[in-house]
Amino acid sequence: MGHGHDHLHDHAHAAAAGGDLPEALDLSVPSAELAPSDASRRRFLLGAGLLGAGAAASVLAQPGAAAAAGLQHTHDPVGGGTGKGGFRWLAGDHHIHTQYSSDAQYRVLDQAQKGHAYGLDWLVITDHGSATHAKIGVDKVNPDIVKTRSALPSLLTFQGLEWNIPAAEHATVFVHPGRNEVDVLKQFENAYDGSLLPATNTPAQNEAMAIAGIRFLGEQVRKRKIDGALFFANHPARRGIDSPHEIRNWRDADPTVAVGFEGAPGHQAAGIPAPTAGAAPAATTTTTRRPRRTPDTRWRATARGAASTG
Repeated sequence: MGHGHDHLHDHAHAAAAGGDLPEALDLSVPSAELAPSDASRRRFLLGAGLLGAGAAASVLAQPGAAAAAGLQHTHDPVGGGTGKGGFRWLAGDHHIHTQYSSDAQYRVLDQAQKGHAYGLDWLVITDHGSATHAKIGVDKVNPDIVKTRSALPSLLTFQGLEWNIPAAEHATVFVHPGRNEVDVLKQFENAYDGSLLPATNTPAQNEAMAIAGIRFLGEQVRKRKIDGALFFANHPARRGIDSPHEIRNWRDADPTVAVGFEGAPGHQAAGIPAPTAGAAPAATTTTTRRPRRTPDTRWRATARGAASTG
């Protein structure tokens, strides 16, 4: 699920070089002979209809929903590989709020239906973490997610939350569907959400709690409470408070969980504050706070940033 560790696509390198399928995808290898991580991956893919006979009838074998609806926005579901062990492109969105967030109004099913209609193969429901959400939010949204999975079986619907990272911005956290998904998310939010930590904490203490939270998620996978958990830092340039060393530390805490961040340099960055009368403009850095641009100039700036950062 992230490069260099347990996930579906990194094994394409080995398969291409040696001509062999990863054992998790090779159905000629009995499940009893697989390592626990490979057995878990196989169960997930079989259950989702992405491996074996069920794959032929899955969303992967069908034209994009947007194409079927006559819409221009679509994607090719085939991402390469062979007929036996081909890898597929799955379009999705890991940052979706619903009526259970103060800044949203639509039901889980509404969001899922619209996302599916416009070509999504998977999505994650990530309502805002908070003291109230930690007490009741995870429980309240779960029945809606379970109903959505039944109503739209060809859409992979995950439950997650938008984590208030201690000492930093927000992040998507989500887990593999299963009987412990609610319990694990509740334990995580109640122990590690930044909104619930003491106001007297130092920045160093909060940064340590963020690392501990990511490690907690990895431990739940290793203890087989859940089959997988992922973390994505959301809009890290919006307020300029996600430091490079923090992003590095999150990844190092558990690279099977912390697999990336949302957006590009400058994405959702705050505007430069207007100077007060008689005062010099406040010093800002162009990498985190930028004036508004037209779409064309914004894309050019992003391209330059990508080229310079490698």
